[in-house]
Amino acid sequence: MRPYRGLTKDGKWVEGWYFDFDKISYINTNLLLIEVIPKTVGQSTGKFDINKKEIFAGDRIRGMADGDIGVVYWKENVAGFYCLWGDGLNMPLNTGVATYRCEVIGNIHDKEEP
Repeated sequence: MRPYRGLTKDGKWVEGWYFDFDKISYINTNLLLIEVIPKTVGQSTGKFDINKKEIFAGDRIRGMADGDIGVVYWKENVAGFYCLWGDGLNMPLNTGVATYRCEVIGNIHDKEEP
């Protein structure tokens, strides 16, 4: 089972195992249950970028060859991780995106800088 990552209400990312009790979402990290914002929870893809940073669902990645930016997500009907690129191209993360040639540049839930 792959770990999950979620954003706490005070804006910190935590990684661990995901639990959902009474409609409250938690990440269990080092035996501590930390409440997270449910819509920010994303599972690890098991892949790493060019900097050896783990890639999670919801991450924004930049292709090193062309600079295109895409968003990683779980595609339910095929049970796999995909990347939706800015030009609308949808590619499986395990075959269509050479993860050693991309870089995690953020997450869709990160606050935008002014």
